Amino acid sequence: MKIAEMNLTRKDYWVSVQEEVDPEAESEATQPPVLDYRVLAFSFENNLIIDWQKAFPGPNPTDIVPDLYMDSDLKDLHLAHGIYHFDTNGRTSDKIYHITINTVRS
Repeated sequence: MKIAEMNLTRKDYWVSVQEEVDPEAESEATQPPVLDYRVLAFSFENNLIIDWQKAFPGPNPTDIVPDLYMDSDLKDLHLAHGIYHFDTNGRTSDKIYHITINTVRS
């Protein structure tokens, strides 16, 4: 799937961010927390914008992941049951983060 196919209208969505971990080392104790935010997000042509500056509840993850994405920044973008899922690299690190945008939850 491409960003242009998302047709994400400009409004607040629940967006979750979770750091990916090595599947071999995966257990409940090593699983990083899921960070949930109510944040303005939308897609425009080939761009996906998530306005982390206005994320609620804070603190916002502006130092973790970027707020502007293009198709080359996203891995495995797909839609399942009204929830967009994708993986992306961190802003300042090589860590991979799994992001979900929930278009169903209000």
